[in-house]
This record gives sequence, C-alpha cells and structure tokens, in this order.
Amino acid sequence: MKKSTLALPALLASLLGLAYAVSKHRAEVESPPGRPVVLVSEPEHAATPAMIAAAGSMERRAAPAFRAVADDGETYTLRDLAEQGPLALVFIKVGCPCSVAARPFYDRLHQAYGSRVRFFGVIDGDADVAREWSRANRLSFPILCDPGLQIVREYRAENSAYFAIISKGGAIERYWPGYSVGMLNEANERLARLAGVEAMPFDATDAPVEIYSGCPF
Repeated sequence: MKKSTLALPALLASLLGLAYAVSKHRAEVESPPGRPVVLVSEPEHAATPAMIAAAGSMERRAAPAFRAVADDGETYTLRDLAEQGPLALVFIKVGCPCSVAARPFYDRLHQAYGSRVRFFGVIDGDADVAREWSRANRLSFPILCDPGLQIVREYRAENSAYFAIISKGGAIERYWPGYSVGMLNEANERLARLAGVEAMPFDATDAPVEIYSGCPF
C-alpha cells in the first residue's frame, strides 16, 4: 500500500509534465471570457523571409478585384468597398487554431477604426461555415466566403492570419504574412493615418515578438 501511495504523486507529476509539454506546441482554442486567446507558436509557423518579401512585393500595387458573398448575406466587390474608403482584409482558415489566436488582435484594430476603415475576413468556406466561425469566435466584422480559394490565391495568401490594408481607390497600402507585436503597432499607426485620426492606444500583449503566420491554405 505504501508503494502504491508514493507512486501516485509521481504519476500525476508525469502526466502534468506531459500536458505542459504538449501545450507549448499548440494554440489554446478557448480562454476565459474577456481574455484573448494566446497562441504559443510552433517554429514552422514563423513567417519566412520569402513570405515577408512576397507579401511586401504586393504593396503599392492595385489590389486584386473580387466579388464575394459574406456571412451577412450581402455581396461585396473590391471596387465598391475601395470607393467608400480604406479596407482591411484578414485571411482565415477553417480549423486553424492560429486564426483563432490572431482574432482578438484584429478585432481590436477593427474596434479602434471600424467606423472609418472597413474590415472583412476572408475564409476558405461557404456562408454557413463563415457564420459558424464568426459565432464561435465572436468576430466583430463580416467574413467574405472563398470556398474555392480564388481570393486567397489572388492575394497570394499562403497561410491564414495574413493581413492586408488597402487604401481608398484600391491600392495595397501594406501587407503582412502574419502578425506580431511590431506588426500590430505599425498596422495601428497606418490605419489611423488612413482614417485621418490620431492613433488609438493598442494592446498587443500576448502577440508573438516575431511575425508568425497561420496554417497553410
């Protein structure tokens, strides 16, 4: 009996250690209400120099045109949206924990500038999939449906969590293959400038230090 009693704490410690090790290599998909989901990124999700260069090569070019139905039932085109003002696109992959982890940061940007900058997600699914993802993750802006990956391919979004800022008129102002503390702070400044307002205070706590992308499309 004594041997069994002593073995139990050791077993529990072993299981706890295993759970901790696993948790370091996956994203948390749930968090307490009001707290952001935190992504503990695996090395393979780091944006490569090639990804950063490819996204950067899209800047100052005309944004690829699109026409897509959103989860709100409306049909949107790049032309109509770009005529109204600045636009931000967030690329989302169904089943990708990285998309879930990035969501709170992009939501904060939307909440800061959403009345002056239109925000849309782009998801690799139909309207039902988009609505369910938005509901489950409490997204604050509409999602464009791209089940055939046409928009994804036109914008050369290799992975989820890509983020594009498009100026009024339709040129790509800035494009990132993921998110980080520095990227989010720069996006905050650029969105403020395009919106014609002072930059809002922005909390990038828990974002990666280096740019991390999501899961491949």
